[in-house]
Amino acid sequence: MKIYLLEDSNQKSLICNEILGSLPQWFGIEESLVEYNDKVKDLDFFVAEDTSIIGFVAVKTFNFKAIEIIVMGIKPDYHHQGIGKKLMAYIDAYYLDKGYNKVSVLTLADTHPDIYYGRTRKFYQSVGFSELMVLPDHWDEANPCLVMYKELKEEE
Repeated sequence: MKIYLLEDSNQKSLICNEILGSLPQWFGIEESLVEYNDKVKDLDFFVAEDTSIIGFVAVKTFNFKAIEIIVMGIKPDYHHQGIGKKLMAYIDAYYLDKGYNKVSVLTLADTHPDIYYGRTRKFYQSVGFSELMVLPDHWDEANPCLVMYKELKEEE
């Protein structure tokens, strides 16, 4: 498997659409899919490729040496094989090398009983993220937003 930064905006959108479309438990709202497909065109976009592209992460950079994971998806047949962890390790090293030292991600807070987002929180915790705060009205009252955060640092 190889991981690399993809530059082509149209390819980013197509890959995002295909992979998120295969994950309706997380991305089942059509207007959200359309929004992500458009948003990723202007973001750093990393893909994991085996015989085909099997996953991606879209990242937004900020001028104060911080990044945010905007959206991530791995094809269902490749879940629980370490692909997401490899993508995150690649991104951590890539941005650390560029002088970035903070990473955040927004996800659904645990006050919402969704089991799939429970898995999402568990994944982010497994790659070093901690819960920072809940923003109950960031998206809407029914979908409380959890901000997760970690510091990037050299491996010891």
